[in-house]
Amino acid sequence: MSTFLSAIKEWQDLAGATLGGLISLAVALIVAYIPIRREDLTAAMLVISNLVAARARHTSLTALAKTRSIPEDEYPFWLSEKLIQSRPKLTSTYDAASMRVMATDVHIASHISMFDLTLREMDEKLDKLADDFHAKRTGQPAPRTLDAMKSDARLLAIELDRLATHANCAEKLIVSLVLARSRHWNKLKRRFRMSPEEQQCLAKLK
Repeated sequence: MSTFLSAIKEWQDLAGATLGGLISLAVALIVAYIPIRREDLTAAMLVISNLVAARARHTSLTALAKTRSIPEDEYPFWLSEKLIQSRPKLTSTYDAASMRVMATDVHIASHISMFDLTLREMDEKLDKLADDFHAKRTGQPAPRTLDAMKSDARLLAIELDRLATHANCAEKLIVSLVLARSRHWNKLKRRFRMSPEEQQCLAKLK
């Protein structure tokens, strides 16, 4: 009997030690998770603020063009001049924040990558057009032909639409899959059924 009771006591001690270790591990994981989650939220908000700013620039310019009844054939040059005056800019903390957010979901990463790529392509064209317009204003010889300027201006109009599209898609996904309290459920739900808007965003990546 004494041997049996001793065995039970040893098992109780072992179980208590194991349970205590598991509780300590759980507490340590929670303590470690809290600052990581806080950093994820901060990064997500920083990225969203840049996406919203870019999308707002697109919305304001398209609305202004309609208000002023800018003819369709004049719109690319008009838009180019407006963008040269005030380009969509990213904050100094955007790159680090976007890298952290991109690691959370492959579709978020794809939309942010397309957003970044489109913005770089726009900047390259705006640099060239800025030189073209400056030469025209100051009466200097044009650096490029009129056809080259028109081509870049038309592409800029297309790229601004694309920039706004990917900014909108990335923003919606970040809110749903990173910021939302139901983010884990949202991720699971997306695997089986996407909303029409999510399907449209996915199509933009193909």
